[in-house]
Amino acid sequence: MKKTLSIFLLLIIMLCTACGKGAVTDPTTGTTAVTTATKTTSSTEETTTVPKVEGLFPHSVVTDREPYSAVDIANDPKDPYSAVIKEYYQYVLDSSSDAKDMLDSAKYALYDIDGDGTNELLLSMPQYLYKENKRTMFLEHIFAVKDGVAYEVQPPKDNYSDWKYLGGLGVDNREILSNGLIRITRDQNVCCFKYENGELTFVKELVVEDGKFKHVYPAQDGAQEMKEVSKKEFNALKTEVEDGAKAVNIDWKPLESYGK
Repeated sequence: MKKTLSIFLLLIIMLCTACGKGAVTDPTTGTTAVTTATKTTSSTEETTTVPKVEGLFPHSVVTDREPYSAVDIANDPKDPYSAVIKEYYQYVLDSSSDAKDMLDSAKYALYDIDGDGTNELLLSMPQYLYKENKRTMFLEHIFAVKDGVAYEVQPPKDNYSDWKYLGGLGVDNREILSNGLIRITRDQNVCCFKYENGELTFVKELVVEDGKFKHVYPAQDGAQEMKEVSKKEFNALKTEVEDGAKAVNIDWKPLESYGK
């Protein structure tokens, strides 16, 4: 009897000792974060390792964000875009200490870019990532649907930097033109892509580097060629590719309103 009681007491002590550690599993990814608590004579400090959420928008969760009453966006199995909206909303909510400010500039729109009768899903960029440009939002992500599944439309591998950063210069705006082109601009620099049948194709890039005007265009073998041009030729090429097209007025809506 005494031996049994001693074992029981020993188990209790072991459990009490271990209570300072706990495993928290992220239901989204199945990854586990370990939480450790360190006791002091005056207070208890708690340090949490936040799991990185892997998905369409990988990010780390900001732990010191202001309280915000989040909206539960429904995930409709009949609507492939609903899952994208839901995850993007959570991404914006998690990634900033001021969720309201970020959600004011992270919006969505449904728009048929190539005129095939099917809407693409457009997502705007939260303005905190490009605050130096003093814009509240501009086109950042394009999603389309294939075989009932939503996917992000990506530029050709060789042009990813042009699409994302305009060759490292940064982006002032990314907009859809009425002729179906997607135009990326920064100061005098312009890069254009064509969206068609769920894919982005590089059209041309016009950049000014060290006072020199350069024209980058696709070659027949799929590579890219670049040549220096005069300022007059530069402006003529810009006029030619835009072909009088105007930026489309996109009807941006709050993420929270999707499906309502």
